[in-house]
Amino acid sequence: GVHHAHVKGVIHCDLKPGNVLVAEGRPRIVDFGIARLVDERDGQTMDQAIGTPAYMSPEQVQGRRRDLDARTDVYALGVIIHEVMSGSLPYQADWSSMYDASKTICETPPVSLPGDLGAVVGQALEKDPDRRYQSAQALASDLRAVLEHRPVQAVAPSAMYQARLFAVRHRGLVVAIGVALLAVVAGLVGTTAFAIRASHLKGVAEDEREVAFQAQREAEAARASAERRFGQVRALATTLLFDIEGMLRFVSGATPARERLVAVGLQYLEGLAQEAGDDTILLDELSRGYLQVAMVQGAPQSSSLGDTEGGLASLDRAIDLRERQIELQGSDPGAMLWKNSML
Repeated sequence: GVHHAHVKGVIHCDLKPGNVLVAEGRPRIVDFGIARLVDERDGQTMDQAIGTPAYMSPEQVQGRRRDLDARTDVYALGVIIHEVMSGSLPYQADWSSMYDASKTICETPPVSLPGDLGAVVGQALEKDPDRRYQSAQALASDLRAVLEHRPVQAVAPSAMYQARLFAVRHRGLVVAIGVALLAVVAGLVGTTAFAIRASHLKGVAEDEREVAFQAQREAEAARASAERRFGQVRALATTLLFDIEGMLRFVSGATPARERLVAVGLQYLEGLAQEAGDDTILLDELSRGYLQVAMVQGAPQSSSLGDTEGGLASLDRAIDLRERQIELQGSDPGAMLWKNSML
């Protein structure tokens, strides 16, 4: 309806929930009392803004008559969508004060919504009209893409973004890939502990210079190899716990694969924890890893596996590792805040 009005050269200028009626499942736009024709704009600045402050665009709340066009209504639609999906406006302001409303709308970033919908609403709420959707039809097209799990124009098509959409459309294939990656992780975890121990060969030979020199070269090579393998395992661990698990979370029928991910994840986390020693960086990564496992196992109000007992055990392990990190590096406000938030 809004796009049709724009095609006819009419800008509503006061879109808000009260002006959108739903009859027989179809929304209808009403109250064109302050609507403007596109060819009526005279390039002058209005004495005062006209409309409902909470739904005004920056150019509208500043009274810039010549800048009002279809994108002004696109902004108002973004506010309405945000309010419908979150139950609140994207800004908090004293709407009875036009000065406060104008300052908030023009200078404060809106509260973000998650996922693709958040990207779509964020583009509709751009303060610069040139960065918004250029028509209500373009906004509607991206909203339809969100519903159909297709890429949206408001999100750069990164590899992970495309992979997440692929996972939703091809559930069976993604589950199979996840199981295959589990096998790779199991093999790497088994060899990593041996490789790390080889890194301590540097101090073995001290009796004879020639023997010590040769042993030192072998130790350096072994340590370099161990560090490479260790880094690969840590990177793959992050990918499995955060990226792959995040993709499987919304895939129906993927619960067995997610449970297997958790089981293998706990195995290699414990293996790495035994090798952590006084490495505060690794302790930080391990603590975050256990926290992620706890969230997957039994976090309330999320798509967890419902394993509350296992989740609490993983959370306790995360807190123990965080306390060890704080003990080693002294008073760290960031680490203390992180620990307190878990408690």
